[in-house]
Amino acid sequence: MVLNRQERQTNQKKKFLSKLWYIKRLIASNEEKIKDRRAMLKHNIKPIDYAKEQIKGGNKYSWDNLIYEIDNLEREIIDNTVELVKTEREIFDCIKNVEDLQYRLLLQYRYFDCKDWLEIDHLLKIEANTRNRKHSEALKAVKIDKFFQKVKKDKINFNHIFYLMQCKIFHYVIH
Repeated sequence: MVLNRQERQTNQKKKFLSKLWYIKRLIASNEEKIKDRRAMLKHNIKPIDYAKEQIKGGNKYSWDNLIYEIDNLEREIIDNTVELVKTEREIFDCIKNVEDLQYRLLLQYRYFDCKDWLEIDHLLKIEANTRNRKHSEALKAVKIDKFFQKVKKDKINFNHIFYLMQCKIFHYVIH
C-alpha cells in the first residue's frame, strides 16, 4: 500500500505525538519489575552459600543480582523520565499552537493525557465518527515540521563542525 504525502505526514504526526504513551509504558513496566524484584528480596531471605553459587555459575535470584537489577531498572526509569519531560514539553508546544480549542482539547486528551477514544468521546460528548473527523482535522492543524527541521539542522551543524575539525587537523599536519 503506497501512502500519499499527506498520509505520510499524518502518520509522522501520530507517531511523534504518541511518543509519550510509549515512554510512560516503559516507565510503568520498569516500576512493575522493580516491585517484583523487591518482593523476591523480601521472600528470599536465606544465607548465601558462595561456594555453591560459584560452582553453579551464580544464582539469578541472589541478593546481589536482584539489587543489581533493581539499580539498573531505577537508572532506566530516571533516563526515561528525563526523556518523558523533554517529550512532554515538545508535544505540549505542538498542541498549544493549534488554534481551534476543540482540536487542541482533543489532541491533549489523546496524546498528552493518553486517554483512550471511548473516554475522549464521553468527555467531549461526541460520537465516534465526529471524533474521527475532528481528529483528522486536528492533525492537519498540528505543525511538527519545526521539530524535524531542528533535527536536520542539528545534523547539518554537526557535519559542519566535523568538517571544520578535519580542516583544522589537516592544517596542523601540513604546518
